[in-house]
Amino acid sequence: MEKIQKQVPILQIITGAMTVFLGVLVVVAHIMSEGNGTSEEDLALTLIMIGSSGLLLLAGAFAKGILLKAHADRLKDEESIDPYIEAYTAAHILGLVLREAGVIAAFVICLFTEETSWVLIAAAIGILLNLSDLPNESKIRQFIPQRLLQP
Repeated sequence: MEKIQKQVPILQIITGAMTVFLGVLVVVAHIMSEGNGTSEEDLALTLIMIGSSGLLLLAGAFAKGILLKAHADRLKDEESIDPYIEAYTAAHILGLVLREAGVIAAFVICLFTEETSWVLIAAAIGILLNLSDLPNESKIRQFIPQRLLQP
């Protein structure tokens, strides 16, 4: 299907750009963390941000599947693939955004401490999740009912 083939590169470019940004955050965190210290007040915020980072990465890992399931029920009577492609795109981007937010939360930790390991861990998880979720024609086709894919 030509519409699916046109959408795949767009989603791959968005995924690639957001994945590269996660790596950039690691470099920036390393540069910015040099010379900063940790205070007791920063400890509570650090723990909150670690928890937030973990929850956002977890949400980013599962959000797309949950949204696609909800969209499939809502779209079951559609006679065009367009709404399915749009729903897939929105769900994919939301997953990317949640994973990116998780890494940004870990990046904030580096602003309060000299410790860059949290952003390294979060970025590694985010990058692995992004790469494992890299869209392709097959993944989009799985979401679209077979009756609409028939010529």
